[in-house]
Amino acid sequence: MAESAYMLSTLGVSNAAEFLQTVRNRTIRTNEANHKSKNYQDYYDSLDVKDIKQLQDLYAVDIFVLRYPHTPYVDFRKS
Repeated sequence: MAESAYMLSTLGVSNAAEFLQTVRNRTIRTNEANHKSKNYQDYYDSLDVKDIKQLQDLYAVDIFVLRYPHTPYVDFRKS
C-alpha cells in the first residue's frame, strides 16, 4: 500500500479514489458500458449459470489462493 501511495503522490495525485475512478471510466469495457449497471453485483446478477461456471473455471486459482468464496459469482445472484 505504501508503494502505491508513493507512486501516486509522485505523479501528483492527491485523491487516489478519484484518480482510479477516472482511469476506470476511460478504460471501461464495452460490456460494462452497455449493461449500465451501477456495480459488479448487478452485472453478475444478470449472468446465466453457464457464464458463471466459466468465470469460476477461469478464476479457479485466484478463488483458491486468495480464499474467495467457492461461489463468488453465484453469491451475487438473487435467490
